Amino acid sequence: MDQKYYGFGPVLGLQFNLSKRFSFATETSLVYKVYQGQDKIFFEKAPQFNNSKEIITGSSIKYNLPTSLYIIYRI
Repeated sequence: MDQKYYGFGPVLGLQFNLSKRFSFATETSLVYKVYQGQDKIFFEKAPQFNNSKEIITGSSIKYNLPTSLYIIYRI
């Protein structure tokens, strides 16, 4: 299957200050994605029957949980 994806999304960073010099930070995002593709069928022994079967389109929204925790210490 051949597919193309296009998308965008905002990123939100959060920082928690525990003291004047010490804090934690993390980032999260929300991504909107649009895709389009073709589902193809291939025949090795009879290539004259190779064709594109159907076009698939759709969209999705995905929330990405924070995956990193940054420990910040200011000197």
